[in-house]
Amino acid sequence: MSGYNIAFIPFRSGSTRLKDKNIKLLSGLPLTAWSLIAACKTPSIDCVVLSTDSDDYFDFIVKKTKKHIPINKEIYFDKRSEQDASSNKKIFDYIKESLSKDLVSDQDTLIQLLPTSPFRSCKQLESAIALSKKENKNLFAAVEYDFRLSFAFEFSSNGFRPREKESPMLTGNTQSQTHKEYFHPCGAFNILKMSDVRSNMKTIYDGAFPFKVTIEEGLDIDTPDDFRFMDSIASIFYKRLLHD
Repeated sequence: MSGYNIAFIPFRSGSTRLKDKNIKLLSGLPLTAWSLIAACKTPSIDCVVLSTDSDDYFDFIVKKTKKHIPINKEIYFDKRSEQDASSNKKIFDYIKESLSKDLVSDQDTLIQLLPTSPFRSCKQLESAIALSKKENKNLFAAVEYDFRLSFAFEFSSNGFRPREKESPMLTGNTQSQTHKEYFHPCGAFNILKMSDVRSNMKTIYDGAFPFKVTIEEGLDIDTPDDFRFMDSIASIFYKRLLHD
């Protein structure tokens, strides 16, 4: 491939904290299928690479997705080795060092969609891809912390130890709207020029710019508690995913 926008969806079979996380049903739809549907419904994405160590996972996700929408884009299977799919291998390192150039060339743009952030907006994703192309920049999705970091503390023998010397818990300035906003990266998307990835990027954020997304787009499934909470609200976003 050359000069394409390629959605890259990595999902492995060996999740530990939540067994079979990437194929668990969220509002009746396998978790990874949320990302595949988003890729299919985003006009600027040309094709999709599903990257996993499991043939069964790949077949399951494609089959289940077809029951919800027609798959209108080419789907490619990037079969990762057990070592490349282990928790010891960072997905960025795999993309940089091991992802085949026959699947994603240096001239392509890779749009990484992590399955664990299923509530992304296709409209936001389309806007981010357009901005990346216009500004010639790599982008990563970023979401505001849902509580001001100035309130952060740790437990201690005296009760608590504030992170900051001017903590509102010490000063009494507890009006959160007066405190500085901070953001963190999330798994909704990373938009990367593969020429940069393979030549000079040391991390997925190296030289990249943040693109602000909503709190729900930044929600991430990592633990059973995360899954239970997100499954309780997933029907709302399922409707948006299929009909936006």
